[in-house]
Amino acid sequence: MDTDSQDWVQLAYLSAQISQLHGRCEAARAMKQFGSIKAIEREIAETTAQRKRLVSNLTIRLADQVTAPLAEPAEARV
Repeated sequence: MDTDSQDWVQLAYLSAQISQLHGRCEAARAMKQFGSIKAIEREIAETTAQRKRLVSNLTIRLADQVTAPLAEPAEARV
């Protein structure tokens, strides 16, 4: 599996992890487990930051692919 594929898998994993953490946080709120809420909120913040960095890197690489020349200019082939 190439790095790009791994990054997309990682993005899906981080997104699912954040969703799961939000569910855990809501459950902790319902049970008034304030210590757990703080710990889960920190984990959400850390995981969200990781996902933002990954999305930024993927965006840069995609933009580079879009702006890269598809073929050699005709003048260069002569």
